[in-house]
Amino acid sequence: MEDRILLLQQIRDLEKSSPRHPRLGQWRARIERLNQVLSEITDAEKRAASGTPPDHPRHGLVPQDPQFEPQQPQIPAKPHPRRKSGTAGASNPKRISEPIQELDVTIFTQADTILKELERRRVPMPIRALAQRLGVKTHTLYNCAPICDRLAHRNSSGGVA
Repeated sequence: MEDRILLLQQIRDLEKSSPRHPRLGQWRARIERLNQVLSEITDAEKRAASGTPPDHPRHGLVPQDPQFEPQQPQIPAKPHPRRKSGTAGASNPKRISEPIQELDVTIFTQADTILKELERRRVPMPIRALAQRLGVKTHTLYNCAPICDRLAHRNSSGGVA
């Protein structure tokens, strides 16, 4: 009821200041809807007080889902011969997990030399190319934080420290 009173006051004020304002139509539609809901509430309260069963005025407005169609039996599919993984011609052979290669001091010194050269020439280098020059796997180099971070820093700053 408080919302209704507030909305009526807003409509009156807007009609006084701007009688052709586009919000007037919106607010009038809101007040009509609010009046409809309030009348449904008062009717429901009266029915509850008198003990009569509730009336569902919007029952016909709610769409009902159609009944499910009966399931048709599926046509049996022709079985395909399965390939064993790991054989020749398999499209996705299983990867064999190997322990991560440890980097020794010589690889670290080679990486340091290459990174200094990149810094001097101010050119970036992909990690795959660095791994290839060092003779290690790219995955191994990704797991070596000191080299990988330093290369990423050099590449992001264009080779300038």
